[in-house]
Amino acid sequence: MHHDTPPPSLQTAPRRAPRPVTRPRHRLAALALALAAGAAPAFGQTPAVPPELQDSPALRVQHSGSAYHYLNGGGGQEERALMDARATDFPLKIVLAAGKGEYVVANQLSLLPAQGESLVVREVGPVLMVKAPPGRYALEAVYQGKTLRQSVSVGSGRQTVTLRFP
Repeated sequence: MHHDTPPPSLQTAPRRAPRPVTRPRHRLAALALALAAGAAPAFGQTPAVPPELQDSPALRVQHSGSAYHYLNGGGGQEERALMDARATDFPLKIVLAAGKGEYVVANQLSLLPAQGESLVVREVGPVLMVKAPPGRYALEAVYQGKTLRQSVSVGSGRQTVTLRFP
C-alpha cells in the first residue's frame, strides 16, 4: 500500500515565524542602555536627569582629599543607569550585595593603599564608583557587623568588584 504522506515520526511541524526572545535581563539591559543614551549630553547640553533624581548624591562627584573622586549610590534602577553612564570617569566600580544578590548599603567601606591617604565612605552603596591613583589597595567593607576584605588593583582599565555579604 502506497502512502502520500510520511509516517507521523517523519512528519515535521509547520514552520512558525521566530518569536523575539524577551528575557528580563535583556529588557533591563535595554532599559539601562536607553537611560544611559538619554543621559549622554549632546553638544553644549547637560545630561537628561529625571527630576526626582536631580538632587541624588549618586550623581554628584564626591572628593576625599586630593587623591580620590567617587560616586556613591545606585539605590534604584534609574540611578544605577545614570551612574553607569559616567563609568568611563571611574576605573573602579564596587557593588555591594548580600544573600542571593540583593543590593545593600554598607555601614562603611575603606580603600586602603600600601601608603598614603585612604578613602573611607560611610553609608555606602549599593554602588561605589571610584577614581583613585593607580596601585594596589586593600578593600574593606562593613555591613551589619560583618567585615569583608579583598585586595584590588587600580590601573588604566576599568573593573567591577562585587562584595557579597553572607
